[in-house]
Amino acid sequence: MAAGKLINEISALDKPERFKPIQVDHIIKKYFSEGISKAEAKEILASEGFKVTEEETKQPIPNCPDCESTVVVGRYDHKPILSLVYDYGIAIEIGFRNGGVAVVRGWYVKNAY
Repeated sequence: MAAGKLINEISALDKPERFKPIQVDHIIKKYFSEGISKAEAKEILASEGFKVTEEETKQPIPNCPDCESTVVVGRYDHKPILSLVYDYGIAIEIGFRNGGVAVVRGWYVKNAY
């Protein structure tokens, strides 16, 4: 699947340094308004080119202690042509309260290799 606008917008930033992820919440919030449903959030992530999963949190999400224990996670790994290892990635975590988006967090990361 081709990268969407969200991936392209984040990828246009300066590349992150190894072990120094860049917080990209401010960009991601443009695509996910508070209160949209979990199904709609998952659909947006998938349409933008992310691999989407639901995961149980082991501890409360910062700034949302009353969020549901299941979060939606979107991952995108950029692999150069003819490479087995990705060079950078984007990770997004979306927390929900009463079935709607309550908090969105994201990171732009460099591969450890």
